[in-house]
Amino acid sequence: MAYKVFLSHSARDAALVAGIKAQIEVLGIAVYLFEEHAEPGRSITSKIQDAIRTHDALLALVTPSSSTSGYVHQEIGYALGQGKPAVAIVTPGVDSTVLAMLNDSEYVRLDPASPLIGMSILLAFLQRQAAARRQKEQEELLLAMAVIALLLIAAYSSSTTG
Repeated sequence: MAYKVFLSHSARDAALVAGIKAQIEVLGIAVYLFEEHAEPGRSITSKIQDAIRTHDALLALVTPSSSTSGYVHQEIGYALGQGKPAVAIVTPGVDSTVLAMLNDSEYVRLDPASPLIGMSILLAFLQRQAAARRQKEQEELLLAMAVIALLLIAAYSSSTTG
C-alpha cells in the first residue's frame, strides 16, 4: 500500500498545489486533495476528518492565501490530534507566527520562484517517512508469520500427543 498524504491548502493556490502534488506522486506517494473527491450530500467536515484519519501524514501549504484559512488551521489541528505527522510548507510572505502549533517544529520553506531546495527537502522527508512505514509493515508481517507458525506447531504438537 502506498504512503498517503493529505495536502491541506487554499483553493487560491491551485497552480502551486498541482505542481507540489505532481512532484510527490513521482515518488509513488498518493496525494489527497479535497476538491478531487466529490461526494455530494456528504458532510464536508466528516469527509475531511475521514481523509486525514486514513492518510499517513498531513502536509499544509501555508501561503499568504491560506495562512488565514480556518480550514487549513483546523486540518492541521485535527491531524495533530490524530497523532499524524504534520509538516508545513511555507512560502515567502508568511509570518512564521501564523504556524501556531507547528511553529516549534521544523517546516519546509518553499519559494515558488525557485522551488528546487524546498521541494528537495520535502521529497526527501516523504521518502524517509514512506521507507519507515514499509519497514514497520515488513516487521509486522514477519511477526504475524511467526505467530502463525507457533500456533501451527502448537496445534500439531497437541494433535500428536493426544
